[in-house]
Amino acid sequence: MRIHVVLFALAACATTSEGPRTYQAEGQVRDAIDATNEAARHHQTDAVLAMLDPGFVLIDHGATYPRDTKVVGMMPVDRRIIKMDHVTASQAIVISKSGTQRYAEVWVRRDGQWKLSRFEDVSGS
Repeated sequence: MRIHVVLFALAACATTSEGPRTYQAEGQVRDAIDATNEAARHHQTDAVLAMLDPGFVLIDHGATYPRDTKVVGMMPVDRRIIKMDHVTASQAIVISKSGTQRYAEVWVRRDGQWKLSRFEDVSGS
């Protein structure tokens, strides 16, 4: 139930007038997730931070963490996409998984690049 509430809230926050879902955007977001995983796996903190939106937040067990070096170590390095939703040319909502943990991610396109804006643990939802 909680994941449905989170998805609804994320969809409401990520509404855009940029148009319909685009498959090109889906591929770009997939590439961005892969690049984030790769940089995190190799402990490239600056590279991961560069892939995070300036307003990025990580939410874990109700606690909110801002964009800084601490959150880089909190992010899984092997997440894979379960579902992509509300994909447009400027935003996407992604449900990902790493081990038994599930995450809701909001990706936004800023200055021609996809940036992770919100990352929330929704396991047990």
